[in-house]
Amino acid sequence: MRSLSVSLASVSCFLPLLLTPRGAVAQDDGLEGSDPDYIIDADALAVEGEDDATEEKDGVDWRISTAATFNLQDNRNVVGQQSGTSIGFGFKLDGGLDWRSGDHELRNNLNLFAGLQRTPAIERFVKSQDALDADSTYLYHLLDWFGFFGRVSYNTTMFRGDDIRAEPTNYDVANLDGTTTEIRDATTLNLTEMFLPSRFRQSLGVFAQPYRTTPLNIETRVGGGARQSLANGQLAINDDEETADVVEVEELDDVLQAGAEAAVELWGSLQDKRIIYRASAEAMIPLANNQPDDDDRSALELTNFNARASVGLRFVEWASLDYEFATVYEPQLVDQVQIRNNLLLTFGVADGSASAEAAE
Repeated sequence: MRSLSVSLASVSCFLPLLLTPRGAVAQDDGLEGSDPDYIIDADALAVEGEDDATEEKDGVDWRISTAATFNLQDNRNVVGQQSGTSIGFGFKLDGGLDWRSGDHELRNNLNLFAGLQRTPAIERFVKSQDALDADSTYLYHLLDWFGFFGRVSYNTTMFRGDDIRAEPTNYDVANLDGTTTEIRDATTLNLTEMFLPSRFRQSLGVFAQPYRTTPLNIETRVGGGARQSLANGQLAINDDEETADVVEVEELDDVLQAGAEAAVELWGSLQDKRIIYRASAEAMIPLANNQPDDDDRSALELTNFNARASVGLRFVEWASLDYEFATVYEPQLVDQVQIRNNLLLTFGVADGSASAEAAE
């Protein structure tokens, strides 16, 4: 599962800002206290926050940011391109609510984005991106950098998912009961319903934060966990390239697992939050699961892995260039590596408590 969305025409409008020398932007060097410009300073990248530890304070912090994307392209009689209009637009929201009191810390995050696209090849709007992620993490600090944690998270898609083709297509659906359903000359096949599949995760264990500064924070977590994937009756494309005249589809089932897991997370900001990044990876070995009797794969062969990474470059306070990457491998649910890439020029607004802005 791959998706890549980027508007090169829009991005190119901002490239001169990156190439302009810093001194060429400010016309009056004597204006003290004016807002900083958003041109990258290579020297600042190398030294900012190098020795400054992140200071944790008691209280409640909140943050929210929204962004919208839009792309419009029209071709008429262009050699090598199909005539017609392409339209794409999307919406993104990131929010958080954090609380700390003494040795207790609670972090809550909500992220969602959705997008539609229409091209001359398929003259209807098709879902191009769709994800909803929420998580809550409680940490009890035995030491300032070490302690116990508990975490719950939820991941799903918000809208119905379809496989849409420009030409009539033949499908063979492998059902859970061993039968095969043949669908012939279809241009649309419904794969998933709203909020399905849904993934729930729970974790308990110990955490460590060995390094905490403004440009780089590191957190590791090790413990036990459980996962539930609700997917019964949903479909996934599992096409065999050797059968060109038919597309293979498999019916999914619910997955229940418990086992040992480990995770690592990195985040930070550079140049007064003009560059913000975050990356995480986690793996879980399902020592107990509900795999079918005819599935003889070992716990190691059923190991789940997922990773996420994002980086945002802010040109001005209301516009940024954002790249997001996500990969999921859940072999008991779907024995395929799912990958998502998004490169977007986003326009939006952000707000939050003063302490959250200072600590971001």
